[in-house]
Amino acid sequence: MIFRKTTSKEEINEMAKAGKLTFAGASSTKIYGEIRVTNKETSKKCGGATSLIKSANADQSKSTQVFFVDEIEALEKGYRPCKSCLTSLANEWENAVDKKAWAKNRIDKLRAEASK
Repeated sequence: MIFRKTTSKEEINEMAKAGKLTFAGASSTKIYGEIRVTNKETSKKCGGATSLIKSANADQSKSTQVFFVDEIEALEKGYRPCKSCLTSLANEWENAVDKKAWAKNRIDKLRAEASK
């Protein structure tokens, strides 16, 4: 997990463009979403979401933004799927009686898919 407060905007953009970061979230809400990379910036894939990377004028030291290599890492850190960009997963999570068991099953599924 990469913390925005200790990593520059440029470093995060470079890692995202290189495919080293694919999900992002906020430690304040414990929600993760997909990253979209454009020529100018890295942002959440959500339609109307504002950029996940604060402007150079924002106080970086107070940022709650976090970035993940993959969805497994986000789930292992206790984050849940975003309702806007991961709607079906968020609905599954919301309907799960045992959220930790749901996350474990999702991680197992993702690992199985990756090993194919």
